[in-house]
Amino acid sequence: MVSRTRKRILLVSVFLAILLLDILLVVHAGKRLLSSEYGRKAISLASKGMGSIRKNINIRNLNLSPKEMIAVKPTEKELEIYNILPDDNILVTKFERKDWGTWNIHGWYIAVDGNVPSSRLHMLAGGESDWEYVFRVAEKFKGEYVLSGGSHGREGMEDIKLLNAEDYELDFQPGEKVKLNGLKIVENTFLTFDEGLKKKYSTVQRKYTVSPSRIMLETDFRFIKDVYMGTSYVCMFPTKKEYGRYIRFDDTGKTYETPELGKTLTDGTYKNYMGHEESLSATIWGDSSYKYEFKIRIGNKDMVDGFRNRLKAFYWDVNKLGNKLYFSKFDNDDYKKIEAGTSWHNESSWELQLKN
Repeated sequence: MVSRTRKRILLVSVFLAILLLDILLVVHAGKRLLSSEYGRKAISLASKGMGSIRKNINIRNLNLSPKEMIAVKPTEKELEIYNILPDDNILVTKFERKDWGTWNIHGWYIAVDGNVPSSRLHMLAGGESDWEYVFRVAEKFKGEYVLSGGSHGREGMEDIKLLNAEDYELDFQPGEKVKLNGLKIVENTFLTFDEGLKKKYSTVQRKYTVSPSRIMLETDFRFIKDVYMGTSYVCMFPTKKEYGRYIRFDDTGKTYETPELGKTLTDGTYKNYMGHEESLSATIWGDSSYKYEFKIRIGNKDMVDGFRNRLKAFYWDVNKLGNKLYFSKFDNDDYKKIEAGTSWHNESSWELQLKN
């Protein structure tokens, strides 16, 4: 009896030992498989698949039509507008409130995690570089130029309103989500020669209209003092090289190619300005797997001095990471006099589309 019991114990021990050995062999083989190139690709595909599933679940939960957006203020100085693109990615249009009070365009992003608000934003265009306008001005003929407007400051706030598409004023707090068909930001500001905002030379009304995948800015300038102006920019568009390596100036049909990501022809003494075209609109795209293109337009030739300046519309290969479009006005050596009482109206628009 004892002998039979011992035999059973021995058989069970042998079986368990063999089972443990098999498990160890499977685990070892699994580790080798996962560390192989095939295994890494499988893990990557599975991870992307799960990420896509999670993103699509989040998108469905948003319950947004193609014409609707969700606006969120993450903080008092940030404003994010979310809309769903035709490829089911979520585009984030981000504004940043400057220290002097204006809401300036900060950039276009993809919400990688599919959340609203998103904690993982991938930038397509923007950053800290200007989109709206920057004037180069002097108080006297042949005087020292300063930059006014945009991220350069020398612009003060009078009043501001946030409105929906139906022109009802909005007052939402940080963290609150608001579903909209459109968003308007209406600001009354003034431009100055000095950082202390005492020497005013122009009043400005700025009216942003944000709709899904499109920003429009109408600006009305009224000069209240004589000013001498050098090379200035009435509309700009900064983008990463992955999404903006190529540009076509739509009115002339000419296309230019900039160096690829990680390369630039610009150095300390040479700035690689491309184009100098008489065009009121441009189309920009890149080599990225995101199949997007950007359409940038301005409203009239008067805002670029009828293209009588040397730079006209041009594309700057800024550095190894990014490029930037400029619509320019006047030349530095002319010191163009703008008399008090002069009024300007400009319309700029930026639009993201899927490439054909």
